[in-house]
Amino acid sequence: MRRYRRRYVWELPVRFFHWSHVASGAVLVVTGYYIGNPFITAGAPGPFVPSNLYIMNWMRFAHFAAAVVLTIAVLVRLYWFLRGNEFSRATGWVPFTSARGMKQWLWQLKEQLRFYLLLRRDAPHGLAHNPMAVLSYIAVMVLLLVQIVTGWALFGEITPGSIWWHLFSWAFSILSSQYLRYVHHITMWLLIVFFIVHLYLAVRDDVLGDSGTMTSIFSGWKYQHEEHTDEGS
Repeated sequence: MRRYRRRYVWELPVRFFHWSHVASGAVLVVTGYYIGNPFITAGAPGPFVPSNLYIMNWMRFAHFAAAVVLTIAVLVRLYWFLRGNEFSRATGWVPFTSARGMKQWLWQLKEQLRFYLLLRRDAPHGLAHNPMAVLSYIAVMVLLLVQIVTGWALFGEITPGSIWWHLFSWAFSILSSQYLRYVHHITMWLLIVFFIVHLYLAVRDDVLGDSGTMTSIFSGWKYQHEEHTDEGS
């Protein structure tokens, strides 16, 4: 029989970012796809279709509201890279301040890859993000920042003089409006692919592991073997 102890891993700001990202991302994908390719038409006014039903307007409003939520969530997470606990700080993701820690991190990266390729039965990482997850989450954070910058720049283009234009108009000095739209659209699909892979790996880790991966993102608590001393990252 193994003995376990509970560890508080995911603090509230981390869980806020996660679920805000999930909720706002779902709204942004549906509304964004509709804005680019309207697949619903209101039709002529009738008993069940009021004349004041402007689907595109509501889609754009929902897209704007969800974008505000996502932007706030990303800013909170970036701040928590500096103020979070040992599992949430940037140094907890990649221990670049310690040669010994980096050596252990690289070993975990190799062994985690072997675990995902079904070359070993048990997961080598500790409680928090494993090194492969860290690399993918860094890539996702970059994609989210690209999505935020391109999205607000495009919004600023249709609201000249607004705060969004003043903050993000510099993006047009790098790419034209049309290319910004391409980048915004392609980034959406990359994030959708990440979500599918992330969900599969989270469920797989929960089934094969015993630390409570899925429930931890709701409660913040995970379970650790008492004899296990490696915190992982």
